[in-house]
Amino acid sequence: MIRFSILIIIYLGCVGCSKKIVLSKSYTHQYSKYWEKYTWQEIKDANYTDTLIINFRDPEGNPDNDTRDFYLEKISLLLADLKDDWGKVDSLYPQVNFNAVKVSQLSKSPFKKTRYLNQSQIDSLLEVLNNPLNFYWSETTFEAAVKVEFLQNNKVVANLQLMDDCLVVEHPDSWVYFKKMKFGMLHEKPRLQLVRLLHELGFRVFQQRQ
Repeated sequence: MIRFSILIIIYLGCVGCSKKIVLSKSYTHQYSKYWEKYTWQEIKDANYTDTLIINFRDPEGNPDNDTRDFYLEKISLLLADLKDDWGKVDSLYPQVNFNAVKVSQLSKSPFKKTRYLNQSQIDSLLEVLNNPLNFYWSETTFEAAVKVEFLQNNKVVANLQLMDDCLVVEHPDSWVYFKKMKFGMLHEKPRLQLVRLLHELGFRVFQQRQ
């Protein structure tokens, strides 16, 4: 009986019995928005600079104009989106009203953590997700380790997933609908911000980027 009770305590601790945190109706985003941190010229320059890491040559070493044109088109679309959304808070992720944010470990094990974010933690998360200069133009094979769900009155209204090292953010909506994350690949500084946030919540699954 004692052993059973101990197992129950361990299970509850692993699954995450943290109390659900519901935001007040007066909640407002308390982090700096990208239009408050950068000039329009800085936004443009940084987005074009990120393409310098891309190899615009085919395996034979010849210029790969198709790849070049692909990224130039994506940059043009992103800049048009950012210019149109400049100063508009409702254009920021998740672009819907929510009153709670839940983070869950994706695993086949029954001992999975589930945590709710407080307002400060939500601001830290959104500060990463809504800064287009936190992401660069690259893609990688994605394998989800953590799911983040935005809730409104217990209903999931938006969600995204993170890789096990927080290097890539993936959201289910097409890039056409939310361009600010580019293709989801994070620069090192914002990646570490997500790592610290997840560690703060008790998640210890992330490896340092090699």
